[in-house]
Amino acid sequence: MLRQSDGTRMLQEMRRKLIQLHTSQMTNETEETCHRFIDKHPDLTNEPSVLVSFSIMYLHIFLLGILGNSAVLYLTMKHRQLQTVQNIFILNLCASNVLMCLTSLPITFITNVYKQWFFSSPVCKLIPLVQGASIFVSTFSLSAIALDRYNLVVRPHKQKLSSRSAMMIALLIWVISVVVCMPYGWYMDVEKISGLCGEYCSEHWPLAEVRKGYTFLVLITQFLFPFATMAFCYYNIFSRLRQRVETKLKKLSERSQLLENSTTCGTTNHIVSINAVSSTIDSMSNGQRVTLIIKVMISMRVAIYPPAPAATRTRPYPCRTVVRQASLHSCDHPTNPPPPPKISCISFLK
Repeated sequence: MLRQSDGTRMLQEMRRKLIQLHTSQMTNETEETCHRFIDKHPDLTNEPSVLVSFSIMYLHIFLLGILGNSAVLYLTMKHRQLQTVQNIFILNLCASNVLMCLTSLPITFITNVYKQWFFSSPVCKLIPLVQGASIFVSTFSLSAIALDRYNLVVRPHKQKLSSRSAMMIALLIWVISVVVCMPYGWYMDVEKISGLCGEYCSEHWPLAEVRKGYTFLVLITQFLFPFATMAFCYYNIFSRLRQRVETKLKKLSERSQLLENSTTCGTTNHIVSINAVSSTIDSMSNGQRVTLIIKVMISMRVAIYPPAPAATRTRPYPCRTVVRQASLHSCDHPTNPPPPPKISCISFLK
């Protein structure tokens, strides 16, 4: 009996070892049949040159996005005079960009390179939520900036939006963006695909109709509504600015027309007077023409050279140079003319 029991135990032990060996072989075969996604479905992103180019571009976007947006945030928060309504909405854009660069950009680059999800399930739900909320915040903030510009340009007499109200609107934009994107993050989860190694972050909607309805809602709220708002606002802004420019151009053209008309009338009158004088001169005889020319020359001389002081007109003829000099000085100082210089006329006679 002992020998039979020992033999039974040995058979059971051998059977257990065979089962373990068979299980390990099956596991090895299953692991050997597992393939990486990049090996089974290769594309251009796996080429070394393309990978280096993508790495450089992602690095530049990451550094410039962090440094530029952080600088705008720091300067605007530091200087209170910069915290205007428009700048508050721009701060909203900068905050969404910084959040995108810190969370989504590195994980997206790693996932696109390896085509595999290396992170946990909560991160798989968080990243799509952050991406969608950032895009919603950007589009809603741009719409808010367009509405603010519309009120300032098209309706300048309406009450302006205060900075406090702008902050409340910015906070409301974040709340709406997160709420709208929550279903997208909720239905994202990690899964394994047969025949492929590793885990993958993908969508798992309960019904296809729910997914289609949510997609339509996102299309309206993320694209159609902001696009329609910005198109309406900027069209009216450009129309109002064009009206102002046309009004200014019309006024300038009217002024230039008036100036041109006045210049033309003056020139016409001048030409008519010249023609009248010419016709009068033509009708004169030779003696009358000579007399008229002499009169004109005398009138021009009297107008150009004023008469000398009485004290200088008593001097003899050789002293006319001194008289002319004294008369010129009298033109410079008509109220208090200087006395004529004492120059003897004998020097001229010698």
